[in-house]
Amino acid sequence: MNYNILENIQYCKEFVDPIITLIYYSHAVPAGVALLVGLFVYLHNRKLLLGKILIFFSIIFSVWIYLNLSIWVNYDKGGVVMYAWAPIEILSVLLFILAFYFVYVFIEGKDVSLKWKFLSFALVAPIIIAVPTAFNLTGYDIQECIALENGLYLYYVNALKILFAATTLIFALYKFFINKKSRAQIMLLTLGIGIFLYSRLISGYISEQTLDFRYEFYGMFGMIAFIGILAYLIVKYRVFNIKLAAAQALVMVLIILVGAQFFFVRNTISIILTGVTLLSVLIFGYLLIRSVKREVKLREDLEVANEGQANLIHIMNHQIKGYLSKSRNIFSELLAEPSYNACTEEARPMLQEGFKSLTEGVNFITDFLNASNIEKGSYQYKMEPVDFKLLVVEVTEKQKEVAKEKGLTLDLQVSEGNYSIIGDVMQLGQTVRNLIDNSIRYTPNGSINSKLQITNDKKILFSIQDTGVGISDELKPKLFTKGGRDRDSLKININSTGFGLAFVKGVADAHKGRVWAESPGPGKGSTFYMELPIT
Repeated sequence: MNYNILENIQYCKEFVDPIITLIYYSHAVPAGVALLVGLFVYLHNRKLLLGKILIFFSIIFSVWIYLNLSIWVNYDKGGVVMYAWAPIEILSVLLFILAFYFVYVFIEGKDVSLKWKFLSFALVAPIIIAVPTAFNLTGYDIQECIALENGLYLYYVNALKILFAATTLIFALYKFFINKKSRAQIMLLTLGIGIFLYSRLISGYISEQTLDFRYEFYGMFGMIAFIGILAYLIVKYRVFNIKLAAAQALVMVLIILVGAQFFFVRNTISIILTGVTLLSVLIFGYLLIRSVKREVKLREDLEVANEGQANLIHIMNHQIKGYLSKSRNIFSELLAEPSYNACTEEARPMLQEGFKSLTEGVNFITDFLNASNIEKGSYQYKMEPVDFKLLVVEVTEKQKEVAKEKGLTLDLQVSEGNYSIIGDVMQLGQTVRNLIDNSIRYTPNGSINSKLQITNDKKILFSIQDTGVGISDELKPKLFTKGGRDRDSLKININSTGFGLAFVKGVADAHKGRVWAESPGPGKGSTFYMELPIT
């Protein structure tokens, strides 16, 4: 091809005109989506750092889109192309830096250090300084209607993009493996930002190698993928503390995407199909927003209920339990110390009954609080060497008095062996007491036989077999869960908390052991097992 200006401009025109609709669509839709979601998030929480980063990220992306679009539609104006092309790589690199910034704040929940900001500025400074010089653009190629970039400048820009893209991915993956609580959120964020960054890198590389910059169009849609995943994070995990923003923004994005198809349609059937699709999206959007509103309302009600439960637990732990414990201790001293002459022998049974009721009340609250703390993962265990054999013997001796009052016999058989473990002696003792007490409560008459032995695979096995009411198939799945009980349980033991066995399971799990129960059926007794590893 020769360098006749009119002929070359005509060549560029013939190249651009057939795809002009695609050019506008590929530029306007990603920019519109990014600005829409970024602005929506920012307006709902202007003080949130993550929201500020997102809106700045969206604005930079949209300006980059505008400059890129200006280059395409002004192919016949060399001056406009040069002015639009000159700063475009600054914005491109800033997008990669802001991507890392966004990911860091999202995962860490805090701002990056001042050193990181200075380092980033130092790396970008050469690009900014070189913009108006020949180190950036060396001229305008009238044959291809493009600006000519300095090779060294381009290598440096691409190196920075690769550096920040790799750093972002490595950082996100590292946090994914060490942060178990937020793993799902980190995975989704990594996927979204990865699609955006690497679609930009790959499409840009192909465009530069082939000098066919149409490939850049596909890289721009990486922003839509990122925004879509971000919208899901907002709905699912309430990122940015936004309730309905994500659902509304997502619907708007779908409407824009479908509505933009009208630029492509060229016949009546296509117009009708696009119209039907747009109507379907509107209906779907309405139903989605209404559904999210219901979910938000339920979630808020649940949070209020949880807050009320937390306050109740606090009161039970610090007030009610304290009052009951103090009263129980007073009754204990009055009964144990004859010198007080607190009551006659005739009144002693009443004091004993009061002491028993207070003890049951303290145990009830203790079981509830322990099970709640274990479920929340806030329970702190004091692990130390424990002689589990000695612990079981001591607890069993105390529980024999309780069994005797009910007319039951409680026996313990201990096999020879090493019963040394690492554990929390207080909680293990409470666990053994709960298991024995459970059998006593649900055994109207007969006997309770417990065994402590070493299994063939060198583990400690504590079992309690009773002649009690047994376990129904309906109750078995609920046994070791918080509040796990059924109607028959309450008929037999109206004071059942449903929390004692949940506490047992929590302690066993914390000691890398397990608990389970077996029963032939209702009325045929049951056997409870707790297995612990030997240290």
